[in-house]
Amino acid sequence: MLSPTRELAIQIAEQFEALGAGIGVKTAVLVGGIDMMAQSIQLGKRPHVVVGTPGRVVDHLTNTKGFSLKQLQVDFDSKNPYETPVKPLYNPYITHI
Repeated sequence: MLSPTRELAIQIAEQFEALGAGIGVKTAVLVGGIDMMAQSIQLGKRPHVVVGTPGRVVDHLTNTKGFSLKQLQVDFDSKNPYETPVKPLYNPYITHI
């Protein structure tokens, strides 16, 4: 899941973990300001949900061995009308992702 800010990404991940605690949902948060190696270790644990900012997701796709979107379920067709103004900011990243 892509988030426009790292604070929101962390909150989203916390909610996934809280709501999925009963079934053991694991998350990985990919945001700037946190060590990439620590994030790579999280990815290596094969989380159910990956939440991150576009730039850091691209960093991991480029630099983290074994991380790709091939095994992930990806939905770029958001129906949330509040996301529409933000979408143009993501275009270079979405193209790369």
